Amino acid sequence: MHRTVERVEAALIASARFQMPKKRVFQEAQLVYSIVAVDAAEVPCERPKKSSALGTAGRKSATP
Repeated sequence: MHRTVERVEAALIASARFQMPKKRVFQEAQLVYSIVAVDAAEVPCERPKKSSALGTAGRKSATP
């Protein structure tokens, strides 16, 4: 059996009509990963304190 396989292989290699598939070079993967970390801890918002002078100076009075 082994000799038969070798004879067939030799005949195919000698034939100009038969070619083994070429070794393919695969492209490297073009994947790019991005990692985003989000801090989801509950922390009270820090807002500036409103002063009474700034709070009433920008308002128009309802009575003329």
